Amino acid sequence: MKRFLTLIMFLFLACTQSLASEKINIAYTIDNNYPIFTMISINSIVQNNKSDCDYTFYIIEDNISQNNLKLMKDYFAKKNINVDFIHIDQNIIDTKSDFTYLPYITPISLARILLPDLLPQSVDKVLYLDGDTLVTMDLKEFYDIELEGDYLTGMIPNDCAYSYEGITKKNPNYYNSGVMLIDLKKWREQKVSKQLLDFMTVNKARFSHEDKNLNRNWSFIFLDQDLINYVLDDKIKTVSFKYNQQYCSGDFSNYEKLFYTNGVLHYLTATKPWVFAVKKIEAVRVYYKYWNNSGLKRYKYYYLCSSIKRSYELYFNSKMTALKMTLGKLTKKGDK
Repeated sequence: MKRFLTLIMFLFLACTQSLASEKINIAYTIDNNYPIFTMISINSIVQNNKSDCDYTFYIIEDNISQNNLKLMKDYFAKKNINVDFIHIDQNIIDTKSDFTYLPYITPISLARILLPDLLPQSVDKVLYLDGDTLVTMDLKEFYDIELEGDYLTGMIPNDCAYSYEGITKKNPNYYNSGVMLIDLKKWREQKVSKQLLDFMTVNKARFSHEDKNLNRNWSFIFLDQDLINYVLDDKIKTVSFKYNQQYCSGDFSNYEKLFYTNGVLHYLTATKPWVFAVKKIEAVRVYYKYWNNSGLKRYKYYYLCSSIKRSYELYFNSKMTALKMTLGKLTKKGDK
């Protein structure tokens, strides 16, 4: 009888704890380039769920192959991770043929401004993350930040670059849109998505880059990021840099100062850790440590081979460029 009562008490406490678990909503927007890396990012969140929160992940996808979609669904089912896939036809934003994208920015990036409409209406708050992020902390402390007053989103200033600066802003910061804590309820009430799309329509020339003579400082080149910065302006709350620790330089040197054991690493620009896997620096080692523990280790070798191939190509091209410059100088000397 005593054992029976102990068992009942244990089950009651377990159920009570489960019911009390905080619900956290996380969203990603991806295309067919990011299934593996999004799985690694989500797995890193689950690994660091020390507070035992109840996570629901929303993956808004465009153009994912059936093979990759099955791969992701099977992976999350095996790990008992709650993921909802939401397909979006990018053509619903009438920009795909009119706008110029940087090589590492794809049309799906604009889907994040439609999150209030794409996610269930019952979801009032969401943490948006890019697929090139790695989480080395319990996200509860970030998710619990209050967006009080007029704040619509919590973001981190961009460590990388500024876009068009010709519009007067109340908020002097320029924020990175790869990590955003969003108050969906306020976005819906204030029709923020419509404001963003209207701004893009009014400033179409600056986004489309139809005039090839446009000055870089006159053009919007970061699309969703520029939209959010200039429309939301002083309604963006600045949160700690550790929630979006950004790599964006030509090498990984600035990653040596980051909070590897407690934060969100964000591998910006085209230089991803899986592209330069042979770099012996902490930022890459941390990423591959999580990759090794994700159950996706077999995919690492494909990207490792691609990385080595790329490194040799860059080395060879640099040597050829130096040789051509030397030959050019010798030719000029011979002509004198």
